[in-house]
Amino acid sequence: MMFAKEEQERIPEELAKIFKKLEQDVFDDIIRRISASKDISRTTDYEMYRLSQLRTYDYSLKERIKLALRESTETIDSMFEKVIEEGYAHDKRLYEDAGIPFVPLDENPVILQLTKAVKEATKGDIENMSQTIGFIKETAGGTKFEEATTYFRNKLNETMVTMATGTYSYDTTLKKTVTELCNSGIRTVSYESGRHERVDVAVRRATLTGLAKITGKIAEQNAEALKTDYFEVSAHSTARPSHMLWQGRVYTKEQLKTICGLGEVTGLCGANCYHHYDAFIPGVSKRAYTDEQLNKMYKDSLISKEFNGKKYTLYEATQYQRALERSMRVQDEKIKLLKLGNGSSEDLMIVRMRRRNTYETYKKLSKEFGLPEHMSRVFTSERQ
Repeated sequence: MMFAKEEQERIPEELAKIFKKLEQDVFDDIIRRISASKDISRTTDYEMYRLSQLRTYDYSLKERIKLALRESTETIDSMFEKVIEEGYAHDKRLYEDAGIPFVPLDENPVILQLTKAVKEATKGDIENMSQTIGFIKETAGGTKFEEATTYFRNKLNETMVTMATGTYSYDTTLKKTVTELCNSGIRTVSYESGRHERVDVAVRRATLTGLAKITGKIAEQNAEALKTDYFEVSAHSTARPSHMLWQGRVYTKEQLKTICGLGEVTGLCGANCYHHYDAFIPGVSKRAYTDEQLNKMYKDSLISKEFNGKKYTLYEATQYQRALERSMRVQDEKIKLLKLGNGSSEDLMIVRMRRRNTYETYKKLSKEFGLPEHMSRVFTSERQ
């Protein structure tokens, strides 16, 4: 049930897009409301405006979350079914080569029940994330998480006070708010640990974790049916250095744990790991990569090239590429929000110039290291 890394990266994208859309809608809503507040002058008018805005903002936020959850539920159902169906059918060839009857998916209650359980668990995880969303603010003591409605209340008060007292102009206040929103993104927080992360990142991880559970179970069930204790691990040229050491080879179930770190956060199928493992029958199965190919892949991964005065390995270059994609997404969002809030032409010009410079660096980096450009990761909303 091997999946290429590029295929695995695509799997959770439809789900992540739903929450990026939620984020963009929430950003737009906040900027529109703050923009409207600049014309409120008298104290009594402000109090009435403030109360009405807090009430309608809270309601609209809850409605947007409900819509995102409804869309994500439908996406999870269709996504899991399609991926498991296609991957499960892929294993049929191995059974035929081994001369063992293949059990169709609809006749495999263990995998069907596991798929249903994992789907429901993934939906539950995403719903829990959606109930604890907010933003992070930079403070003198570091970063501080604020629940979404609290953040808007404080931001509205701060905007009115700074403009009324002349501490900051509207343009300065708008630019500060836009920068804060875009740098933070919508966050989900665990109140037990205090750890927070962007919702779309958390959604991707929850999806891949769920799929890894199912594909791992299918691989182990296949091994049992095929009477083998061996598994082949997938491989890709941009794997992290520690995973390069064991990827692409054949291991026993015990070695998957002791050598590849299966079950550990930093090991096989752990956090942000795009490796999988499949049942392997010595003398019947054909490996995807020879030892010579894997050794060359590993040696090539150690080679570093200079770019803009700094040396990067291929893996480091892919990480830099992802960082530049994130920067472009943030810059696009800043341009959109500054326009929405009628920001100054000077502020818009500065962000646009930075955006052009970031893209030029991205193009040069991709060409220098032979990496494909993934601008679809950047254009998550209409280009401004």
